[in-house]
Amino acid sequence: MSRGQKVWRSLAAKLCALVLIFIAVPVILYGQFRAADDVQRGLLLWVVQEQGRVVAEALATRLTAFKGTVNPASTADLARLRGAATRIKLLYRPSGSSAGFFLIATWPTLSKEKLATERQELISAGLLDRYVENCAGEAPLAIQYKGASGEGEILTSINPLSLPSGCWVVVTSWAAAELVGAALAKPYWARPEVQLA
Repeated sequence: MSRGQKVWRSLAAKLCALVLIFIAVPVILYGQFRAADDVQRGLLLWVVQEQGRVVAEALATRLTAFKGTVNPASTADLARLRGAATRIKLLYRPSGSSAGFFLIATWPTLSKEKLATERQELISAGLLDRYVENCAGEAPLAIQYKGASGEGEILTSINPLSLPSGCWVVVTSWAAAELVGAALAKPYWARPEVQLA
């Protein structure tokens, strides 16, 4: 074997090793970033869903007193309970009624026309179907949703409250443009750190 062939084989072996490294490193990094993202998203979802559960439990004491005349949970109550950027929707279906859910209050507030549109959007999305027959079972989720305000939202929890007056449902969401909403809405591969890697 001549000296030129030995050099060529040595360069070919090094080139093959370099190609393998360029293929293996991104695959390994992608897997590591994916695992870290899954943990981060899981923790973030748990926190915002717990916040939704706490809001529902805080409202339960006020809603228990509902006798069908004066709304026990005003917009001011929802504003007091909201987090930094949490959006809250309170829906109600009277006991023994087949009329469906009424949108009672929202934070941030909406005009009467937008309340009707928002209610229809929630019903059309099928999010309340499981609570028509049975007012039980929290629904942890991270669903993108466009409400009556026209802004994108990430629905993070649906918490039903079965009370003597009927079924109350507390829906919490985050604006998709906010930090939490953006973190939940953006797919893993579109994150800046993954793109950089």
